[in-house]
Amino acid sequence: NLFESTITGSHSLKADIICSGNLQSEADMTQQLSEEQAKKLMEAAIAAASNAHAPYSKYKVGAALLLSNGTDIVPGCNVENCAYPNTNCAEKTAVCSAVARGHRSFTALAVSTPCRPGEFPRLCGSCRQLMCEFCGEDFPIYLVRSDDGQFVKRLLGECLPEAFRPECLLPGMMTGSGESVSSAAPTR
Repeated sequence: NLFESTITGSHSLKADIICSGNLQSEADMTQQLSEEQAKKLMEAAIAAASNAHAPYSKYKVGAALLLSNGTDIVPGCNVENCAYPNTNCAEKTAVCSAVARGHRSFTALAVSTPCRPGEFPRLCGSCRQLMCEFCGEDFPIYLVRSDDGQFVKRLLGECLPEAFRPECLLPGMMTGSGESVSSAAPTR
């Protein structure tokens, strides 16, 4: 079930929107973002990849995080390190940069990298978990192939179902803001 659309601009972005296997209408596709916001966000992710430090893998990734004001975009790129576990993903760079600037509320994320035909960028588990710290299950993520501009829209809840979230902490445990969490943790 695919809905195809083309967003025009300096990059021609063709959308193959797949969301929980259900056909989406164009209105659903832009429910949280206008077509112009989505286009700018995806273009910013494509541009951010040019700043990637990827001397080992040559796998340049760009990310762009739209702040809750609907206009400001924080870019991110992957930053590799010769000690591979110390590499920072593009989406983590964008989120950490936004947090360092005092932002904690986000509207959407775009991630871009070249991919094989039929494939799209993927977020690693660590980045998915980081997004769950700040964003709900319906947070939109645009996965953009930088080589041809095609993208899919996913929701964070689809990318990481049953995520561990701050409300999962036991009563009396402290959240990052120092507030006590009152909800019980899910049973395991």
